[in-house]
Amino acid sequence: MKYKVGQEVYWEPIAGAGQPCTVVIAKTGRLWLHLSNGQRVCRTSLVADGGDWRNWPPPGKAYLSGEERLLVIEARNAWNDLRRAFSFGKPAEGVTAERIAAAKKLLGL
Repeated sequence: MKYKVGQEVYWEPIAGAGQPCTVVIAKTGRLWLHLSNGQRVCRTSLVADGGDWRNWPPPGKAYLSGEERLLVIEARNAWNDLRRAFSFGKPAEGVTAERIAAAKKLLGL
């Protein structure tokens, strides 16, 4: 994706490290985007740089918009709900290998 100086992105810090907010791209580089809040994020993942490999979790993540962030959260919650719906016992009545294959195809698995 092409990014430009002055473009707004939505910043979400890790839990307990501040409030999500809109920030501006202050500088673009080959690998990093420098944000107006002093953070730098990877161009491809928009995950913030923690400084070194020992700094985990990263300080936060940027999204193209607040709406995109909400869609990601919604998908993550729906996926977790789906995972919890499965038990480790035998398949439910009426579940066939064909239906499982069709569900996997729909989910991109």
